[in-house]
Amino acid sequence: MTKAFVDFHHGGLARSMWYLLGDRLGYEVRFPHYNFTHGVAPGGVWNELHEDGIANIGEWDGEAWRARGGLIEKQEFLDTKWDIILVTRHESMAVFKSLGHPKPGVKYIGVAGNENIFYDSTWIPNLLSTDCSTYRNAPADVYKILTGQELGRQYGKTFVPVTAEALHKVNTYLNNMPGHDVDFTWGCDAFNGCPHCEGIPRKHESVNLFKLWESTRKATPDYQWGLYGHFNDNCNGRAVIETELAAVYASAALTWHYKTAEGWGHSLLQSIACGRPVIVPEKFFRYKNAGRYLIPEQTCFECDYTAENIAQTIRRVTVDLDTANHYAKRCWDVAHTLFDWSHEAWRVKKWMEGIR
Repeated sequence: MTKAFVDFHHGGLARSMWYLLGDRLGYEVRFPHYNFTHGVAPGGVWNELHEDGIANIGEWDGEAWRARGGLIEKQEFLDTKWDIILVTRHESMAVFKSLGHPKPGVKYIGVAGNENIFYDSTWIPNLLSTDCSTYRNAPADVYKILTGQELGRQYGKTFVPVTAEALHKVNTYLNNMPGHDVDFTWGCDAFNGCPHCEGIPRKHESVNLFKLWESTRKATPDYQWGLYGHFNDNCNGRAVIETELAAVYASAALTWHYKTAEGWGHSLLQSIACGRPVIVPEKFFRYKNAGRYLIPEQTCFECDYTAENIAQTIRRVTVDLDTANHYAKRCWDVAHTLFDWSHEAWRVKKWMEGIR
């Protein structure tokens, strides 16, 4: 059985690695125990992963995990002959170097979930990317594949209709919303030479997402705006564990998702899997991997960077329960056609035959 080790960046990424390698491809997969993390990966390079915390990530600790998964200490890592090691964040390269890697016979795969991640291809010659810019800009000698990160299986198991209480509610899931209180430039310079935007003049010289969020709230005073994610306590938001998130998505009619950068887009895609369309900035996701799941007027609504336009869209989609539920059910139906994780696992399996 193929033995694979995966470092730990965050729960959503680790879960997708487990679903892919351990559950679907049948590998023996190990992640670092939190005791391993301390003193080896300083400064939060590897976050803490606890056995009891896995249950909070959602539908991870099942029969396959008990048979082929697990957390290991440093000594077991050093004593094991690994077939594959997956490096899921750029900062992990130094950690593996400190542990005596690279080693002969081990195949190293860099995993990219954020924009423009570059690994040292002299010893990490393989790239499994869920970010288009990383995939597009990788060196020519890198053996690569562009795929997705399987979402938690608790999202959208059944369609939950929009209720009267949810009709006039919009949710946002951006961590540290006050941290978005900065101006950023909209255009090719900001988005690393997006091929769609080359040569097209900028529509906006700059935009402040926090102010846009607040002004849109003020433009819809008869609506509730839910705010979820880490570090939002100081603006009446809160973080929730993943086992609670499906119900939170269903508690609103729409999700507001404006970003300055995007790799994969967990909350964006989890929302449409739950049948809640997302309001996104026009063209922003056109050349990003999440864009393949964003179909205007079905799984998303594209708006400009003005509160007036966003507010008009919100009111149009939620004018009554029948309208909101038509869009919600259509979103759920389309999303569950687009998300085909068994096919993505098959693609990765074929790709794995050529890793170096």
